[in-house]
Amino acid sequence: MQSKQLEVEFDYFMNSIQFTRVSRDVGESPNFKNADYVNVDIQTVVELKVIEKDYFENGGIIDSLHSFLPKPIEVNEEGIGLYELRLPEKNREGKHDNFEEPLRRVLKNANRQLRDTRQYYFGKNYSNGYVIIVISKTSLIDTFTTARVVKKLLDLEFSSIDGAIICIPSYSSEIEPECVSVTNRSKPETEMLCMSIAEEWVQFSKSRK
Repeated sequence: MQSKQLEVEFDYFMNSIQFTRVSRDVGESPNFKNADYVNVDIQTVVELKVIEKDYFENGGIIDSLHSFLPKPIEVNEEGIGLYELRLPEKNREGKHDNFEEPLRRVLKNANRQLRDTRQYYFGKNYSNGYVIIVISKTSLIDTFTTARVVKKLLDLEFSSIDGAIICIPSYSSEIEPECVSVTNRSKPETEMLCMSIAEEWVQFSKSRK
């Protein structure tokens, strides 16, 4: 599913749960980096990030989870066969890792957009900020593994992101959509809303098949 198509799908979905496009209020070129959606009544801002690159096209390593994801080449139904894994370049921490640094950049941008948009609508009043991360291409990475890396990063930095919702859309009628949520360690009170958005997206996606 292409990025533009996904954005249209999420426009429909967010509208169905009473979120509107921030651009309707601030225009297409505001003087700050805005997030995508807002629900003023529940004081919540959401930024959508679509990851189109497959970081594990040739297999890879997630150093912080002490795990590797080999790419199957010739594998039978029992999972026995030939796999491939290409060692990635070292990241800024001097570790071989395919995923954490690109994901950190995604979250860094989202953090700024959520911070500035929350300030625009709510100032110093209470508000929530979530990022929805959509993995748009078939990959070896799954929602739960991605969520573990996101959770680690949120617990260390990015104070304007209260929670993250990680989704893999359905590519065919045989494949069910996946969506999981994680919350910032310092913001446990936002967990129920974050989980609710994730669950509603799965139901919405199933209804669109």
